[in-house]
Order: sequence, then structure tokens, then C-alpha cells
Amino acid sequence: MWYGFIGDFKFRLLGTCFVKNILNVNMQITQKIYIQIILILLFSSGIYAQQGKKVSNDYNSILEFRVDNDFVFGTDVYFTQGLFIQVFAPFEDKNPLNSLLLPFGENAKVYHGISLVQNLYTPIEKSDSIVVTDRPFAAYLLLQSTRISLYQKERGKIISALKIGVIGPPALGEEMQNGIHSLLPTSSRISGWQNQIKTDLMINYFVKYEKGIMHSSFFDFDLSAFGNLGVPYTNIGSELNFRLGKFNNYFAALELSKQNSWQYYLSFNFNLKYTVYDATLQGGLFNKNSVHTIAADNITRFIGEVRVFGHLSFNNFKIKIGTVFITREFETGLSHKWGVLSLILGF
Repeated sequence: MWYGFIGDFKFRLLGTCFVKNILNVNMQITQKIYIQIILILLFSSGIYAQQGKKVSNDYNSILEFRVDNDFVFGTDVYFTQGLFIQVFAPFEDKNPLNSLLLPFGENAKVYHGISLVQNLYTPIEKSDSIVVTDRPFAAYLLLQSTRISLYQKERGKIISALKIGVIGPPALGEEMQNGIHSLLPTSSRISGWQNQIKTDLMINYFVKYEKGIMHSSFFDFDLSAFGNLGVPYTNIGSELNFRLGKFNNYFAALELSKQNSWQYYLSFNFNLKYTVYDATLQGGLFNKNSVHTIAADNITRFIGEVRVFGHLSFNNFKIKIGTVFITREFETGLSHKWGVLSLILGF
């Protein structure tokens, strides 16, 4: 048993060193240390994720509808609009794409879901002219297949997701933004979308590993490591997560549970990531005809993010309201913030 574990760990450690060297051979020592730690955590998540028999988990179907927008702060810049629709349901267990997601252990409680994601980005100066130091217009539309494996006893959670879609005009960013503005009497039509990032294929693989550190009846603390590979994003990062209030065991079920009728709590997320590639700034990997992109040497590599949310749920309904703060994503850019509203229904 121990020989197999040690051999597996050596293999993952070698993989860690290999990927780390690919990312950037000219990184500073502090960057190398940070990236190596995160990659080791991600590879080590395989301690739980050995293929096994899926256990009965009294599956509940869950629907989530989420909107991100910066209008609550009176801005209309950078990440300006997000739409996220996700369903976890038994029919997703038969999705053939699940074979590409991380395997799960015998004691895992497993959920499969499908999501639709649309995100819009605009510069500060929204006009037909291009300001080379500003963010380009960009929009992407992704279809996402997700597996979440919960380990209540070990207090662990593993998420893997495959995302496939498109960036550019087919993502309907211009239509979405100006369609919303046409419904608001105080908003005007946005010019400049003809300069958005050109059409390109998006394929992305996401992995996240969370580990519970401290838990009580009113306080919860866990650490996580995550990584994206592909486009629109290639990055790695780590998070500190705190929950304060009345809530169920985070590692026992998804957002909703029949354990308690009422849940009400605050959550705080502190995120630090290292960005390797961002297609919303740099354009796609295949189509290099975008008229406005941000050069690689102008990309901010280390980006911090803080999420503060209020959660309220009763029986099979939950509402989340929060704010996201993010540091600048490119050297001539500014920090940014936006609001989030999420509605979740269990059935």
C-alpha cells in the first residue's frame, strides 16, 4: 500500500516539476516557489481521486442562475456582465464527457452538472477609436461539464470541469450588452464592439482541490488550490475560504441540503493566482487578426481577488448576494469590482 502511494506521489511530483518549468523559465524565485506549492497541492489531490465505485448519495437536482454586473457601483468597464446557468441532475451522470473528468473514490459523494457561461468585457473608453493602453472589448460563451466529488469524512472536495466554446462575435457580447442597455432609460448604446477580440475556439480544463482545516457549529475555514489549462485562461492559484454563521457541513452536500431548513451565513474568499495566458486580453491562440490586444509583457502575472457574500436559504431555495474585488489584470489597467446575485433551487 505504502509503496504504491510513494510511487504515485513521485510520479505526481515529477509532473509538477515538468509543468512548472514549462510555465515560465525566467520566473523569479518567489514566483517559482508559489507555483510549485500550488501544483503540488493539485497533483496531491489524487490521493482521494482514485477510481472507485460510485456510492449512493440521495442525489438532489440543483439549478443555479447567477448574474454578475458592475452596475451596482455605477461603472460599465472591464468585466462588466456575466451570465451563469448551471444544472446538477442525475441525467448528467451519462454525459460522455464525464470520462475526461477526474475520477472519484469509493467514499465520494459525486455530482455531475452542465453549465452555460457568458462573460463580457469592455474598456474604459467605449468608442470606435482604440486606446492601446486600455482593455479590449471581448466576450466568450462556454458550455461546461462539471464533476464535484465530496469527501465528508476527510473534509475534502475535488472539482474538475471541461469547458468548450467560442470567443468573439459569435458569443453575442454586443447583442447582450446593448440589448440590456436598450431596456434601461438611463443607459445608451455602447460603441466599439467592432474592435472586439476576433472569433476563436475556446477549450479549457479546470481543476480545484479544497481541504477543510477548521470547523465548528458557526465557523468554517478551508484552503484550496486550483488551475486552468487552455483558453480563455491558463493560470494557477490558491484560496483561503471562511464561513461564519449557521450552515450545514460544507463537505456533505452542495449548496442545498435537507439537514437544516434555514441557513444564513457570510462567506469570505481570498484568492491569489498567477496568470500565464488570458485570451480576453491577448486574443485567441489560433486567430491572430484581432485589431486590439494587450501584449504579453503588459499582463499582470499575480492577481489578487476578494469575494464577500451573504447566503440565505430555506428548504430548497437559496439566494446569494455579494461583491467581488480584483486587482489590476494588466499593467496599464486599474483594479475593479462588481456585484453578484445568485438564485439556487433544489428539486
